[in-house]
Amino acid sequence: MKNYMFDKNNSGSILRVTFFVAMISICSKILGFFRETIIAAYFGATASTDAFFFAHSMPEMIFPSVCSGMSTAFISLYVKKLEMDVDDGNEYASRVLRFSVFVGIVLSVVGVLISPIIVRIFAPGFDEKQIKLATNLTVMSMAAFILIMLQYMITSILNSNKCFVSPQVVALFYNIVIISLTMLLGERQSLYILGLTFIIGQCVYVLGLFFLLYSGGISISFKIRPHKEEIVELLSIMGPILLGNAVIQINSIVDKVLGSLLPSGSLSGLSYSHTLCNIITGVFISSLSTVLYPTFTSIISQNDYERLAMTIEKYIIILNVITIPISIFFMFNSLEIVSVIYQRKNFDQNAVNLTAYALMCYAPMFSFYGVREVLSRAFFAMQDTKTPMINTSIGVLINIVCSVSLIRLIGIGGIAIGTSVSSAITCFLLFINICGREKRIDYIRIIKKIVLLMIIGIVTVSIEFLLGYITFSSNMLKVIIGGIVCFTVYFGLVVIVNADIRSVILIKIRQLAKKS
Repeated sequence: MKNYMFDKNNSGSILRVTFFVAMISICSKILGFFRETIIAAYFGATASTDAFFFAHSMPEMIFPSVCSGMSTAFISLYVKKLEMDVDDGNEYASRVLRFSVFVGIVLSVVGVLISPIIVRIFAPGFDEKQIKLATNLTVMSMAAFILIMLQYMITSILNSNKCFVSPQVVALFYNIVIISLTMLLGERQSLYILGLTFIIGQCVYVLGLFFLLYSGGISISFKIRPHKEEIVELLSIMGPILLGNAVIQINSIVDKVLGSLLPSGSLSGLSYSHTLCNIITGVFISSLSTVLYPTFTSIISQNDYERLAMTIEKYIIILNVITIPISIFFMFNSLEIVSVIYQRKNFDQNAVNLTAYALMCYAPMFSFYGVREVLSRAFFAMQDTKTPMINTSIGVLINIVCSVSLIRLIGIGGIAIGTSVSSAITCFLLFINICGREKRIDYIRIIKKIVLLMIIGIVTVSIEFLLGYITFSSNMLKVIIGGIVCFTVYFGLVVIVNADIRSVILIKIRQLAKKS
């Protein structure tokens, strides 16, 4: 396995690694979209698919706070141990991985036992037929939770060793397996068979990650040895992360509950639109935060807080440059995007309208979500897990209040808007906290840059609005032209008004000219 290492002191290489991770993520999202379109084509957006998506999301709604909390806390400790002694670090990884397997098995058993209860509690709008189907599918999903735990922990070990690209490549096989089996079985399959194909895909994913560990020379031992003190240390850091993630999961559960109270197909519409949003959060935001987190930890271990401040400033601005035009594009082209991707066979116009409506209301959150992820990783690297937890809890409370208040007025759009408002408030709170803690951060410069980007965004919005009055022969053509206009106008204006970016481009052009 090729280990995609980079120079810790070269911020440009962070962007290069992020680029490779993002490219693989794009491939993964394309496969994910293809998977969703196949499911939508065979099953549509019905009461039965509501039950399936509810059940499929249950393990990652109830327990992923444990996975995310453990893997996040683990990286902040593991990277420091690796820098001191590689063998000691790998022994530590072995102990934590053994512990996580035990936790995963316990939670799998608990999940299976409580499935009938949680379905009735969290899906009060389901009828008896839906409840029975959702319960059976939830039992299947919960039984495979150990696989999700292994995915989180092994990926964390690989990322801590600066191996970012290969795990993303292996993740492609998850969707490839599901797509292949679904197309092979076609209309003969039931939702139970579909659930089984997802589990098979997870098994292939985990086996691929284990292969990367051993082929990359990362020694992992499964011999049973006592490791109480290190587990206690891990759990002490993990605690606030776990609570913060648990609060997020409670919010997700509330969204599912509210969605189940709406007309049939609404919950599926939320799920489909959320999948579309994941191309942004997964490709651009998660890719960068995945690479930045071990980097933040390494910088802090060297007590180089001036460099930490510069890195935070730089990537907050970069994220806004990328996400603002994407939010604009999704808001003004949501109906056409959903039609192009999903509308076929059983996915009718009503399903398109529901999904597009939710997507339009989710779109404003991208910039806020991105900044929140970067700042949270900075706090985690400092081993300050309480600040993100408190701010996340405040944001989730506001999300629930907004969703409950708006759902009666605007339906599923209220749930999506609640998520966007929550992301914005959490982002602002974390920004205030990080600036108060790290005085080296030039928050005035960041605010000026973001305000400038927002002004450029308003100009772009005006042009996108005028473009809406033009009639196009197909939705695909509208998406293509809308995308070209949006991104060309936005990035063109950014280059014109931003001297820093303009100078970088000119330098690159001169370098290319010299080479030619």
